[in-house]
Amino acid sequence: MFKDAKDAAFRYLDACPVEVIQRFINRSFRFMSSYRIGLKGQAAEWAVKRQRQHRSVSAGAMMHLDAVLNPAD
Repeated sequence: MFKDAKDAAFRYLDACPVEVIQRFINRSFRFMSSYRIGLKGQAAEWAVKRQRQHRSVSAGAMMHLDAVLNPAD
């Protein structure tokens, strides 16, 4: 049974283009980075969309988020 599941996993991974897997992994790393610095929900989504670095949420994105969440009076 485990062998069948393992074979199926390899079959499906081989059917998926490498670029798609890489993009998913990079996006996952960005979400982990945003959660690690304390963002949640829509703030994390916004920071991940806004970020420009490879695997983490950039300081620039955090500054923009801070400006949106805490506007100056």
